[in-house]
Amino acid sequence: MRYRLDDLIVDTTVRSVLRSGEQVNVSGLNFDLLSFLLDKKTDVVSFEDLKKGVWAPAVVNDDTVTQRVLLLRNSLGDDGRNPRYIRSVRGRGYQLLGDPIPLKSPIVGWSCAPFNGSWKLGACLASILIIACLGGWHFWDQGRFDQPKVAEVAHVEKRLLRAEYYLGIGQHDDNERAIALFEHVLSAEPNNHRAQIGLSNGYTAKMCRYNAARLFAKRAETLALGVIGVSPQNFNAHRALAYSYDCRGMVELAKASYQRAIELALGDDLKSQSSLAYLMGETGQLADALVLNLHVYQEDSTQTFSLLQTARVYELLGLDSLAEPLFSESFDLYPDNIFSNLSYPRHLFRNGEFDRARKLILQAKKRPTHPDLYVLSAELALIDNDVDLARRNLQMAVTTRPTVDYYRSLLERYSIDTALNVKVVEMLASLKQGGLPTNSFGWIHYAFLYQSSQEYREGIAALLKAVDLGYRDQRYLLVSPLFNELRATAGFDQVINRIEAAVEAELTAVQATNVKPSMVALKAARFN
Repeated sequence: MRYRLDDLIVDTTVRSVLRSGEQVNVSGLNFDLLSFLLDKKTDVVSFEDLKKGVWAPAVVNDDTVTQRVLLLRNSLGDDGRNPRYIRSVRGRGYQLLGDPIPLKSPIVGWSCAPFNGSWKLGACLASILIIACLGGWHFWDQGRFDQPKVAEVAHVEKRLLRAEYYLGIGQHDDNERAIALFEHVLSAEPNNHRAQIGLSNGYTAKMCRYNAARLFAKRAETLALGVIGVSPQNFNAHRALAYSYDCRGMVELAKASYQRAIELALGDDLKSQSSLAYLMGETGQLADALVLNLHVYQEDSTQTFSLLQTARVYELLGLDSLAEPLFSESFDLYPDNIFSNLSYPRHLFRNGEFDRARKLILQAKKRPTHPDLYVLSAELALIDNDVDLARRNLQMAVTTRPTVDYYRSLLERYSIDTALNVKVVEMLASLKQGGLPTNSFGWIHYAFLYQSSQEYREGIAALLKAVDLGYRDQRYLLVSPLFNELRATAGFDQVINRIEAAVEAELTAVQATNVKPSMVALKAARFN
């Protein structure tokens, strides 16, 4: 079939695209995608239909579809901000902007009429026969030499699709399988961008979700920057870079990179939007974080972290009646998610419901475990004055993720070593050599170390610095035994008052947005 689409002539039989008689380079999956959209005319085609119609039986995620649409747009010279051929329909899929008009297929080749004599007809037929033979040899010969190359390309594509599938599952063993497949592709094609980006994400997840060494996230950064250096418009590369920053606590760099990915994807990158919303929440932009989290949830309610992050924002805003049902739902729905397994018991702990927290921790420890869950167990043990149990849990946190300085600081503080203060002072000095913290959690760590070395005024100053950088979890500071001495120090009230004032301003901003909690299935809930 041949179609006219705006100024394009698309021939699905010979898989060609022409503009003003000139060939447009659209091939492979790009052409398959275009052909599928042509069949659907101006219907809005969902992500699921595109996966089934273009990729099946291979299993791919939404990011693969989005990236392929961007590649097709690039091939056609289409601008996503001012599209001519293909438009994105937010939260639904993609759509052709104009009706493709079917055209009659021309007879391409030699014309043998009109002829006045049979000898001319015979000569014409003979010529066609010779050319057909030569053409047949050419195409057979070309296919004979190209066949291994085509098979190799197909094999690489299969490995990439399988690696992306494993990466999307979100479990340790599958992440390792994904890494192995991406590395295998790169051993044959060192400059394959999809493999580089996939491996970057796999490495960061290895460190951030599965407790491997910090160096993996650094390798992830190198891979993402390498792709950006060659293809600066690749939003997946910017998201991978942001992820590597995010997991190492480089908050402002991560926010900037997520924002860049969102801009390049023209609003289609929900994962970057979700990640940016999380960082907004952890840096005090609670109203903005809530609005963005709810937007992501509306666009795609299957986004794993939307539920959890919305609950966290409600928690920080002091809206616990809204937060707890979401934490509970996330805990039940995503038992393989280390953050879901941590967040609900931590929510109960910060609200003083210690017995309920203990029961949930026992359940959570049978699942994939975030090292902070062991810290939470240690805090509950300290409330019970069981220092030995606290120490064992802190040792588990260190063993699980030995590269995190904070866990080592906690373990030293509650060790039986008589030279405790000396070690704490040494740890503080060592941290300072790396420069002052650039995120609120770093200053919380400093506050704990100052308290441990009995420098209480400096500890309060560190807490205030954390608040300046967006720390808003006043309830945790009020209940955690890790900050008992600082709570008794002059100036602690100033820390709490500053958090309360900041949260009150964010609540006012939330109410001004007219955001309703019913958007996350809490239909009866309303702001007062």
